[in-house]
Amino acid sequence: AVGVSQGISRKALDGLDFRAYAVNTGATSQPTIIASFIDRAGGTGEEGQSLGHVFVVADAGADGAYAPTFSHAFAGSTRNAEYRIYLNHIDLTGDGIQEIIVEARLTSGGSYVAALSYQNGGWQESFQSRVDWCLDERR
Repeated sequence: AVGVSQGISRKALDGLDFRAYAVNTGATSQPTIIASFIDRAGGTGEEGQSLGHVFVVADAGADGAYAPTFSHAFAGSTRNAEYRIYLNHIDLTGDGIQEIIVEARLTSGGSYVAALSYQNGGWQESFQSRVDWCLDERR
């Protein structure tokens, strides 16, 4: 549903790499689902073009049905696009609900790390490192 809302057809999604994780974050009594569809070329194909990217976090509601509680998606040209890559989860704040750690890869170059925190029934970006957070020299 998130991909379709961004103009990415189901057929186009079939051509993307798919990854999914079930993570016990403590946000609800059920696992949090983290899923992504990403272009294998990562926006580095011909002329920087991409089929797109969909990143979704979903949690179970009171009825047990899963629904998106955070999403990030784009379709088409990737000059200024950002891919979200799930890295890990950890309770950084000590509140009993684990934050979701993601890397945002910029197609224009560089990346940053972000933390998603569960607030008011959804995931919000609560921290963002500087771009090029890794201190290794670029080659």
